[in-house]
Amino acid sequence: MMNDSSLISIIIPTYNRKELLAKAIASVLAQTYKNWELIIVDDNSTDNTKELVAQFSSTDSRIRYIKNNRSKGPSGARNTGILQAQGDVIAFLDSDDEWFDYHLSDSLHIINNTGVDVCFSLWVERRGGDIRNDFEREEIQLNLKNKMKLFDTYDDAILLNDGLFEHFLNDDDWFYHINTMVVKKNKLTEVGLLNENLFYGEDSEYIVRYFEHAKIALISKPHFIYNQSPDSLYFFCDRSSLSAEEIFNNADLLEKLTVTCINSNEFRLGVRKRVLQSNNLSDKATCLKNIDSAISQKYLTLSILHKLKLSKALRYCYLSLRYEFRLNTLFLMLKLLRPNKLKLDNIQLFLN
Repeated sequence: MMNDSSLISIIIPTYNRKELLAKAIASVLAQTYKNWELIIVDDNSTDNTKELVAQFSSTDSRIRYIKNNRSKGPSGARNTGILQAQGDVIAFLDSDDEWFDYHLSDSLHIINNTGVDVCFSLWVERRGGDIRNDFEREEIQLNLKNKMKLFDTYDDAILLNDGLFEHFLNDDDWFYHINTMVVKKNKLTEVGLLNENLFYGEDSEYIVRYFEHAKIALISKPHFIYNQSPDSLYFFCDRSSLSAEEIFNNADLLEKLTVTCINSNEFRLGVRKRVLQSNNLSDKATCLKNIDSAISQKYLTLSILHKLKLSKALRYCYLSLRYEFRLNTLFLMLKLLRPNKLKLDNIQLFLN
């Protein structure tokens, strides 16, 4: 039975992030809710992560350190923490990010007073010294207001109790992050552990599983700071400010963007498979069309990124057309066959 004093097990997976980890731990220590244990799972780091954690645990017995004998990636590290957790509730935090001090108290309040299994919340992004809240954009605020009309609400939370998987498939925005996920531990027995075969998008794949099996609340205010850092698997640069010239003059950046695109499409292809297997969708055709469109757009991006490698670029164009026929994709294929016609301003238009 959940109550206002339930033990919350917090899991931080980490790998060679000694310089960033201290801020994440500090944000846990600053929580207004105090009945927690912090499990830091070191995925076989080669820096002084163990010594750093020891400094914190020597003065706070709620902090535990576990080191994997082999590197298991983010999924395996989180799973190690889940299997060691003693609390009735599980929460996750990445080692380079930070919670606001009200995160645990507000999330547990919603869980206890609404009967939901999982609570999510929004976030802000720190890029350099600036903090930006993309959820304040007018179109996203309109989306949130529409959700408040479609679903029940409690305080500042939207209660997504039914049909969330289909709603997600038809939604233009993504409101769910594992760093804001607070979940009843007994729900994990139904949904299972994270997929250790996935190194990227494993958190999103895990979250989507709950859409069909759990009652979910979404708190419509920010609960954590998503820090941009060079070694982040996804948030390693500000994509909105990139120019085509920057991308093609930076081999490392180009490779990172390529890997991100490929892996994010693996996640989408997994969602597509789930759509095909689902018997609970009222309009499967529309859901399939939406996920195919997202897959197609990502392949289109990959084609543009590889404009200098004709065979690879054309293959990605073909895959894009396979999932959704678009005239601009066909136009790009023709341009690729005449590379002197594909100028940076054309590429920038596609990337935008």
